[in-house]
Amino acid sequence: MYKKRLSSLFLVLTLIASLALISLLSCKKKEAALPEDWPKEITFAANNHGSTTYVLAVKLCDIITRYTGVTATASPTGGTGESLQLLISGDADMAFLSSYAVYDAYRGLGKQKDTGKVPLWQIMRSHTNVMCYMVRKDSDIKTPADFRGKRFAYHLSPSPLSIGVGQDLLECNGMTTKDVNVQKIARLSDGDTALKEGTTDIAIRWIGATGATPGVQELAETVGIRLISLTEKDVECMRKKRGFYVSATIEPGRYKGQDEPLNLIGHSYLFTISRKLPDSLVYEMTKAIFEHIDEFYEVHAAAKEIKLTNAVTAIGAAGVSPGAVKYYKEKGIWGDNEETQQKAVLAEIGM
Repeated sequence: MYKKRLSSLFLVLTLIASLALISLLSCKKKEAALPEDWPKEITFAANNHGSTTYVLAVKLCDIITRYTGVTATASPTGGTGESLQLLISGDADMAFLSSYAVYDAYRGLGKQKDTGKVPLWQIMRSHTNVMCYMVRKDSDIKTPADFRGKRFAYHLSPSPLSIGVGQDLLECNGMTTKDVNVQKIARLSDGDTALKEGTTDIAIRWIGATGATPGVQELAETVGIRLISLTEKDVECMRKKRGFYVSATIEPGRYKGQDEPLNLIGHSYLFTISRKLPDSLVYEMTKAIFEHIDEFYEVHAAAKEIKLTNAVTAIGAAGVSPGAVKYYKEKGIWGDNEETQQKAVLAEIGM
């Protein structure tokens, strides 16, 4: 009996050891099977620890690691500016960057004017920040055309983009800054306060494309405000002015007193990569993301904005990686319109 037990135990241990060896050999085989031009490790500059972009980056790295065999690691940064610098220096291979930063970097504009064009690609559009224009509920302002002669608190000094969005909207309605009373603000909350106190007619706010933004929700419930919807002409005009603008629709009922859908403009965060990454790896990364998109939806509400159908709706900001384009063509979302836009943005940098 004792010998039988020893024999059984030996068989069990042998089976366990065999399975462990098979698993080890399988892992080594997978690692060895990576194409020679693929890196073994890549780094994602993931913005502030705990931010939406960081949470999404951590999950994205998990997906890349598990489904491509390349180890991807998310590293927190101080924001878009630092993330972009890490991409430029080569200390990062991927980043979530705001579309306006990508637009300038790709063309060597703005802060990159002295350093030149940054060799980057985008893979897909991620979550969106939307600009809204708020007025008091009893205001006679119904459309942007009614801004003429009004007090407009949009000149947010730390944010050139906020200033640009305000001025672009004015120009698309045949106005300049001379046609309104421009009010400078140091913080977005200053505009909120001005609306509460009745010392401005129009204030701006960046809001999420999904879910109610607390500051705007509070104003809607305490002061009573309306959000001004842009016309189709406004949206088309503004997008022509700046290629990184994206259109957004806020569904009815998001905020108290909002009974109609709102057409607004905003900018997206883009999954951006160094051009040094092989196209074949980028193809597999893109495929892994969209074939396991449900895993993204489990980590953050903003992840639900990531969809195959809107992945390439911000081509105007920067060219899309050839590896990603290959996947999008296979899925039927890359057509003549996308090809025309791609050729245009490539021509801007001489490609």
